[in-house]
Amino acid sequence: MLVKEIQETPDKYKCAILQMIYSLCTEEISVDRSILTRAEEIRHISNIKYKDSIHLACAESANTDVLLTTDKKFLNNCQRITTYTKVMNPNEWLLEVLY
Repeated sequence: MLVKEIQETPDKYKCAILQMIYSLCTEEISVDRSILTRAEEIRHISNIKYKDSIHLACAESANTDVLLTTDKKFLNNCQRITTYTKVMNPNEWLLEVLY
């Protein structure tokens, strides 16, 4: 999901930054049937868009503590449902980690 979205980023500078950040990843989650099933569950109980529900389902599958996003609609929708992974804005997360 991320590779495809990064490649589709129209701004070349942002694309390069995203590729650099992605290169720091140590694990990659493959989308399988269980992830797609969870993504559908998320979509049925919320207003979360298709791609975002897959991102969240992948994060849950990987047992991540936090999924970072700057998408305010996604963030707000995630706060309205029970998720296995906390969804946060990167700035808020950084403040929480530092302080």
